Amino acid sequence: MNSLSRSDSPRFWLHRIAIGAAVLVLAILASSAYLRQSASLTACADPPACPPRTIAGSALGEQPASASAARIVHRLSASAAGAAVLLIAYLAWVQTPRVRVDVAISAALLAIVIFLAALGRFSMTPSPAVTLGNLVGGMALLGLLHWMWLRTTPGAGVTNDDSVRATPWATAGLAVAVLEIVLGSLLSARRIGPALQFEPAQTLTLAHSLGGVVLLADINLTWQVEE
Repeated sequence: MNSLSRSDSPRFWLHRIAIGAAVLVLAILASSAYLRQSASLTACADPPACPPRTIAGSALGEQPASASAARIVHRLSASAAGAAVLLIAYLAWVQTPRVRVDVAISAALLAIVIFLAALGRFSMTPSPAVTLGNLVGGMALLGLLHWMWLRTTPGAGVTNDDSVRATPWATAGLAVAVLEIVLGSLLSARRIGPALQFEPAQTLTLAHSLGGVVLLADINLTWQVEE
């Protein structure tokens, strides 16, 4: 049996915990999105027609029981994901031989978790900056966990530097995906608080829609290149 795939090796558990943590982060993102949508619908049946200030005021108001359940799921998932990231950092440090890339990824994961935990103190504040920070931070956390998941897959091998480089189309697709996340975050944040009131919302919406088309085309091109 490959020593890297043994159930008593740190790398074996790195892989398993990275998978579990990624699922937890997906639960965090889904529950967070539901809570934002619930706050909008509580304030107004037609959110696009409602003033953002009105929607912001509802964030601290009464919400349906489903929103309370989503909040519990969000908090439990966040706590479990934080513990999983701590365990990933420990395993990345104690594995022999120590892999610098794994340590770097785990350090980045810890930094993001600390940032999101600090940001969580302001989660009840209807601020677009808080919404944007949570969404971008959550997506970055999910991406790094997926990277760790792929690196520690049995048979992937161990290396202290990534010799495989992404194709130009894959790199461009990643850049467009990041831009889409930021644009979507801005559009979502605009509905939650009065701090980010700008008129080019239609421009952002159009850019977000066009970005999705570009991303779909880029994925298709990447597949064709890989084949």
